[in-house]
Amino acid sequence: MISDLGRRGADHLAELSSTLLDILLPPTCLLCGDGIERGDLCIDCEVSLCGSWPALVVPCQFCGMPRSKLPVPPFDQPCGGCPAKPYPFKSVTPMGIYQGAVREAVIATKRAAHGALASSLGVRLGKLIQRTDFVDQIDCVTFVPTHRWRRMIRGGPSGAQRMAISVGKVIKVPIIESLTTTRWVAKQSLLADEKRELNVRGAFRIKRSYAWQRSLNLRDQHILLVDDVLTTGATAKESTSVLMQAGAASVRLAVIARAVKR
Repeated sequence: MISDLGRRGADHLAELSSTLLDILLPPTCLLCGDGIERGDLCIDCEVSLCGSWPALVVPCQFCGMPRSKLPVPPFDQPCGGCPAKPYPFKSVTPMGIYQGAVREAVIATKRAAHGALASSLGVRLGKLIQRTDFVDQIDCVTFVPTHRWRRMIRGGPSGAQRMAISVGKVIKVPIIESLTTTRWVAKQSLLADEKRELNVRGAFRIKRSYAWQRSLNLRDQHILLVDDVLTTGATAKESTSVLMQAGAASVRLAVIARAVKR
Protein backbone atom coordinates (compact mmCIF):
# COMPACT_ATOMS: atom_id res chain seq x y z
CA MET A 1 0.00 0.00 0.00
CA ILE A 2 2.77 2.40 0.95
CA SER A 3 4.59 1.53 -2.26
CA ASP A 4 1.49 2.26 -4.37
CA LEU A 5 0.93 5.57 -2.59
CA GLY A 6 4.55 6.45 -3.10
CA ARG A 7 4.37 5.75 -6.83
CA ARG A 8 1.17 7.76 -7.20
CA GLY A 9 2.74 10.62 -5.29
CA ALA A 10 5.84 10.54 -7.48
CA ASP A 11 3.72 10.48 -10.66
CA HIS A 12 1.66 13.42 -9.39
CA LEU A 13 4.81 15.37 -8.54
CA ALA A 14 6.29 14.68 -11.98
CA GLU A 15 3.07 15.82 -13.67
CA LEU A 16 2.96 18.96 -11.55
CA SER A 17 6.61 19.73 -12.30
CA SER A 18 5.99 19.29 -16.03
CA THR A 19 3.00 21.63 -15.88
CA LEU A 20 4.95 24.29 -13.99
CA LEU A 21 7.84 23.98 -16.46
CA ASP A 22 5.45 24.49 -19.40
CA ILE A 23 4.10 27.62 -17.71
CA LEU A 24 7.55 29.07 -16.99
CA LEU A 25 9.11 27.89 -20.26
CA PRO A 26 6.34 27.34 -22.83
CA PRO A 27 7.28 24.62 -25.36
CA THR A 28 8.40 25.83 -28.76
CA CYS A 29 8.97 24.16 -32.10
CA LEU A 30 12.55 22.91 -32.35
CA LEU A 31 12.81 24.14 -35.94
CA CYS A 32 10.94 27.42 -36.31
CA GLY A 33 10.64 28.46 -32.66
CA ASP A 34 6.88 29.04 -32.69
CA GLY A 35 4.90 28.11 -29.61
CA ILE A 36 3.30 24.65 -29.53
CA GLU A 37 0.92 22.92 -27.15
CA ARG A 38 2.73 19.58 -27.11
CA GLY A 39 5.38 17.56 -28.89
CA ASP A 40 8.58 18.99 -30.35
CA LEU A 41 7.54 20.37 -33.75
CA CYS A 42 4.69 22.59 -34.85
CA ILE A 43 2.18 21.24 -37.36
CA ASP A 44 3.61 23.26 -40.27
CA CYS A 45 7.18 22.04 -39.67
CA GLU A 46 5.99 18.48 -39.12
CA VAL A 47 4.21 18.50 -42.48
CA SER A 48 7.17 20.16 -44.23
CA LEU A 49 9.68 17.69 -42.82
CA CYS A 50 7.72 14.48 -43.23
CA GLY A 51 5.79 15.35 -46.37
CA SER A 52 8.39 16.77 -48.75
CA TRP A 53 7.95 14.01 -51.34
CA PRO A 54 5.54 15.18 -54.07
CA ALA A 55 2.31 13.27 -54.70
CA LEU A 56 2.71 10.10 -56.78
CA VAL A 57 6.47 10.09 -56.17
CA VAL A 58 8.50 7.68 -54.05
CA PRO A 59 12.25 7.44 -53.42
CA CYS A 60 14.14 4.76 -55.33
CA GLN A 61 15.35 2.18 -52.82
CA PHE A 62 18.70 1.90 -54.61
CA CYS A 63 19.70 5.57 -55.05
CA GLY A 64 17.08 7.55 -53.11
CA MET A 65 16.13 9.73 -56.08
CA PRO A 66 12.45 10.44 -56.76
CA ARG A 67 10.68 7.99 -59.06
CA SER A 68 7.08 8.05 -60.21
CA LYS A 69 4.51 5.61 -58.85
CA LEU A 70 2.67 5.66 -62.18
CA PRO A 71 2.79 3.71 -64.35
CA VAL A 72 3.69 1.09 -61.76
CA PRO A 73 7.43 0.39 -62.26
CA PRO A 74 9.38 -2.65 -61.03
CA PHE A 75 10.41 -1.15 -57.69
CA ASP A 76 12.85 -4.01 -57.07
CA GLN A 77 14.91 -2.76 -60.02
CA PRO A 78 17.11 0.39 -60.27
CA CYS A 79 15.43 3.52 -61.58
CA GLY A 80 16.55 5.70 -64.47
CA GLY A 81 18.42 7.98 -62.06
CA CYS A 82 20.58 5.26 -60.54
CA PRO A 83 24.33 5.51 -61.27
CA ALA A 84 25.80 3.13 -63.83
CA LYS A 85 27.96 1.63 -61.07
CA PRO A 86 25.59 0.65 -58.23
CA TYR A 87 26.16 2.01 -54.75
CA PRO A 88 27.79 -0.49 -52.36
CA PHE A 89 25.02 -0.07 -49.78
CA LYS A 90 22.09 -2.44 -50.24
CA SER A 91 19.40 0.23 -50.09
CA VAL A 92 18.80 3.84 -49.07
CA THR A 93 15.86 5.20 -47.09
CA PRO A 94 15.57 9.01 -47.26
CA MET A 95 13.00 10.79 -45.06
CA GLY A 96 12.68 13.84 -47.30
CA ILE A 97 14.05 15.89 -50.16
CA TYR A 98 16.87 18.31 -49.38
CA GLN A 99 14.93 21.53 -49.82
CA GLY A 100 12.87 23.98 -47.78
CA ALA A 101 12.33 23.04 -44.15
CA VAL A 102 14.20 19.73 -44.57
CA ARG A 103 17.32 21.57 -45.74
CA GLU A 104 17.03 24.10 -42.90
CA ALA A 105 16.73 21.29 -40.36
CA VAL A 106 19.74 19.39 -41.70
CA ILE A 107 21.92 22.52 -41.70
CA ALA A 108 20.82 23.38 -38.15
CA THR A 109 21.77 19.94 -36.85
CA LYS A 110 25.37 20.47 -37.95
CA ARG A 111 25.72 22.43 -34.69
CA ALA A 112 25.64 20.60 -31.37
CA ALA A 113 23.42 23.38 -29.98
CA HIS A 114 20.61 21.86 -32.05
CA GLY A 115 21.09 18.37 -30.67
CA ALA A 116 17.45 18.13 -29.62
CA LEU A 117 16.38 18.75 -33.21
CA ALA A 118 18.81 16.09 -34.48
CA SER A 119 17.39 13.58 -31.99
CA SER A 120 13.86 14.51 -33.01
CA LEU A 121 14.66 13.95 -36.69
CA GLY A 122 16.23 10.63 -35.76
CA VAL A 123 13.01 9.51 -34.09
CA ARG A 124 11.06 10.23 -37.26
CA LEU A 125 13.67 8.48 -39.41
CA GLY A 126 13.48 5.51 -37.06
CA LYS A 127 9.71 5.33 -37.44
CA LEU A 128 10.18 5.34 -41.20
CA ILE A 129 12.63 2.42 -40.91
CA GLN A 130 10.11 0.61 -38.70
CA ARG A 131 7.74 0.47 -41.68
CA THR A 132 10.27 -1.12 -44.05
CA ASP A 133 10.31 -4.82 -44.90
CA PHE A 134 13.94 -5.16 -43.76
CA VAL A 135 13.75 -3.70 -40.24
CA ASP A 136 13.85 -7.16 -38.62
CA GLN A 137 17.10 -7.94 -40.46
CA ILE A 138 19.06 -5.07 -38.90
CA ASP A 139 21.60 -6.12 -36.25
CA CYS A 140 22.95 -2.70 -35.31
CA VAL A 141 22.89 1.00 -36.17
CA THR A 142 25.96 3.13 -36.79
CA PHE A 143 26.67 6.53 -38.31
CA VAL A 144 29.06 8.39 -40.58
CA PRO A 145 31.74 9.84 -38.27
CA THR A 146 32.89 13.44 -37.95
CA HIS A 147 36.50 14.38 -37.23
CA ARG A 148 37.08 15.18 -33.55
CA TRP A 149 38.30 18.70 -34.31
CA ARG A 150 35.13 19.43 -36.23
CA ARG A 151 33.08 18.10 -33.31
CA MET A 152 34.99 20.43 -30.98
CA ILE A 153 34.41 23.41 -33.28
CA ARG A 154 30.69 22.63 -33.47
CA GLY A 155 30.38 22.06 -29.75
CA GLY A 156 29.72 18.36 -29.29
CA PRO A 157 28.45 15.14 -30.91
CA SER A 158 27.53 15.32 -34.58
CA GLY A 159 23.95 15.46 -35.77
CA ALA A 160 24.37 12.09 -37.49
CA GLN A 161 25.41 10.49 -34.20
CA ARG A 162 22.38 11.87 -32.35
CA MET A 163 20.12 10.77 -35.21
CA ALA A 164 21.58 7.27 -35.13
CA ILE A 165 21.03 6.98 -31.39
CA SER A 166 17.37 7.90 -31.83
CA VAL A 167 16.93 5.50 -34.75
CA GLY A 168 18.43 2.66 -32.73
CA LYS A 169 16.13 3.35 -29.80
CA VAL A 170 13.05 3.41 -32.02
CA ILE A 171 13.81 0.14 -33.82
CA LYS A 172 15.31 -1.39 -30.65
CA VAL A 173 18.72 -2.49 -31.92
CA PRO A 174 22.20 -1.64 -30.55
CA ILE A 175 23.88 1.60 -31.57
CA ILE A 176 27.62 1.19 -32.14
CA GLU A 177 30.31 3.72 -32.96
CA SER A 178 31.94 1.50 -35.54
CA LEU A 179 33.72 4.08 -37.71
CA THR A 180 36.23 6.80 -36.99
CA THR A 181 38.13 9.27 -39.15
CA THR A 182 41.78 8.88 -40.13
CA ARG A 183 42.35 12.52 -41.02
CA TRP A 184 40.73 15.90 -41.47
CA VAL A 185 38.63 16.23 -44.65
CA ALA A 186 37.34 19.33 -46.39
CA LYS A 187 33.60 19.98 -46.24
CA GLN A 188 31.98 18.02 -49.03
CA SER A 189 29.39 20.73 -49.66
CA LEU A 190 32.17 23.14 -50.70
CA LEU A 191 33.62 20.79 -53.32
CA ALA A 192 32.66 20.03 -56.88
CA ASP A 193 31.00 16.63 -57.34
CA GLU A 194 33.99 15.10 -59.10
CA LYS A 195 36.31 15.98 -56.18
CA ARG A 196 34.20 14.53 -53.39
CA GLU A 197 35.26 10.90 -53.76
CA LEU A 198 38.94 11.85 -53.63
CA ASN A 199 38.29 14.03 -50.58
CA VAL A 200 36.99 11.10 -48.48
CA ARG A 201 39.08 8.30 -49.95
CA GLY A 202 40.81 6.52 -47.07
CA ALA A 203 39.32 8.98 -44.57
CA PHE A 204 37.56 6.32 -42.44
CA ARG A 205 38.53 3.15 -40.63
CA ILE A 206 36.95 0.75 -38.16
CA LYS A 207 37.14 2.06 -34.61
CA ARG A 208 39.52 0.21 -32.31
CA SER A 209 38.89 -0.90 -28.75
CA TYR A 210 41.35 0.93 -26.50
CA ALA A 211 41.19 -1.90 -23.96
CA TRP A 212 42.08 -4.68 -26.41
CA GLN A 213 43.76 -2.62 -29.15
CA ARG A 214 41.79 -4.31 -31.87
CA SER A 215 39.01 -3.33 -34.25
CA LEU A 216 35.37 -4.00 -33.56
CA ASN A 217 34.07 -7.33 -34.81
CA LEU A 218 31.46 -6.59 -37.47
CA ARG A 219 31.58 -9.96 -39.20
CA ASP A 220 28.21 -11.10 -40.59
CA GLN A 221 26.45 -8.03 -39.16
CA HIS A 222 23.58 -6.41 -41.06
CA ILE A 223 24.23 -2.72 -40.43
CA LEU A 224 22.06 0.37 -40.79
CA LEU A 225 24.30 3.37 -41.57
CA VAL A 226 22.80 6.77 -40.65
CA ASP A 227 23.78 10.16 -42.09
CA ASP A 228 22.08 13.51 -42.48
CA VAL A 229 22.04 13.97 -46.26
CA LEU A 230 22.88 11.96 -49.39
CA THR A 231 24.21 14.07 -52.27
CA THR A 232 26.69 12.36 -54.59
CA GLY A 233 27.01 9.38 -52.26
CA ALA A 234 30.80 9.70 -51.94
CA THR A 235 30.87 9.71 -48.12
CA ALA A 236 28.28 6.94 -47.79
CA LYS A 237 30.11 4.81 -50.37
CA GLU A 238 33.45 5.16 -48.59
CA SER A 239 31.89 4.41 -45.18
CA THR A 240 30.02 1.41 -46.56
CA SER A 241 33.13 0.01 -48.25
CA VAL A 242 35.05 0.16 -44.95
CA LEU A 243 32.23 -1.65 -43.12
CA MET A 244 31.99 -4.32 -45.82
CA GLN A 245 35.75 -4.86 -45.83
CA ALA A 246 35.48 -5.43 -42.07
CA GLY A 247 33.15 -8.35 -42.73
CA ALA A 248 29.67 -6.80 -42.55
CA ALA A 249 27.06 -8.96 -44.27
CA SER A 250 25.20 -5.92 -45.61
CA VAL A 251 24.92 -2.17 -45.14
CA ARG A 252 21.74 -0.17 -45.63
CA LEU A 253 21.73 3.62 -45.62
CA ALA A 254 19.17 5.85 -43.90
CA VAL A 255 19.30 9.64 -44.30
CA ILE A 256 17.18 12.59 -43.34
CA ALA A 257 17.39 14.07 -46.82
CA ARG A 258 18.17 13.20 -50.43
CA ALA A 259 19.66 16.03 -52.47
CA VAL A 260 17.99 16.34 -55.86
CA LYS A 261 19.68 18.37 -58.56
CA ARG A 262 17.48 20.61 -60.67
